[in-house]
Amino acid sequence: MTEATTAVFDFLFCEIGFHRICAKHDIRNIGSGKVMEKLGMKKEGIFPQYYYKKDFGAGDAQQYGILKEDWLAKKAE
Repeated sequence: MTEATTAVFDFLFCEIGFHRICAKHDIRNIGSGKVMEKLGMKKEGIFPQYYYKKDFGAGDAQQYGILKEDWLAKKAE
């Protein structure tokens, strides 16, 4: 997953010209958060009851984000 997302981030930042990318995940899915952190994304906040799923109920989401300058600095390491 990290390799595929790295290619997408490179494309969005370097080819399309994005300045910032953000993503959210269910706070109970710790693995998704670890992937985002491995990519250099930083926690930005929790969205209480962000989504609703039938037969499941409401769930909270954690948002991560990264700026182009931080992405390029991470790649240069």
